[in-house]
Amino acid sequence: MKIPKIDHIIEICNHHLTTIKTINPEIETYFTIYLLILSSAAFDQEISKIVLTRVQLARDPSLLSFVEAYLNDHITNPNTKVIKERILKKFGPFYIEKFKEESSKNPIIENSYNSIITNRNEVAHGGDLKITFTEFVNYYEKAHTILDVLGIVLLGKK
Repeated sequence: MKIPKIDHIIEICNHHLTTIKTINPEIETYFTIYLLILSSAAFDQEISKIVLTRVQLARDPSLLSFVEAYLNDHITNPNTKVIKERILKKFGPFYIEKFKEESSKNPIIENSYNSIITNRNEVAHGGDLKITFTEFVNYYEKAHTILDVLGIVLLGKK
């Protein structure tokens, strides 16, 4: 599941980096950090939407409110281990197994997604950036499909 806002910003940054007459690693670094933080937030939002769509099937407003609060309070920048252990496990072991099954069809998806989350957390907490803009784009091109996997697992959507 592509995230149009992220795709658009990648396009703008890429255009700027390719049209600038001199290589400026500092600008590339700022773009990469911005995209790490923005994409991580977008992943959070999309993961919450998928989970809340699943919970809405129960047609219980109190349950929906509870799950929404749980996600807001306890799930931020989740790597795939957190997705499995703090979200899918709550639905039952079947969902973890289904997630593993679906994501194993293309193992690079989890690694790419986790790389974005790990690098975002690193720079957000004062660490050094360890990837380039190009590496970010390559990770994102694969990582966004983790949302498709989660959609298949919780909603049966392809």
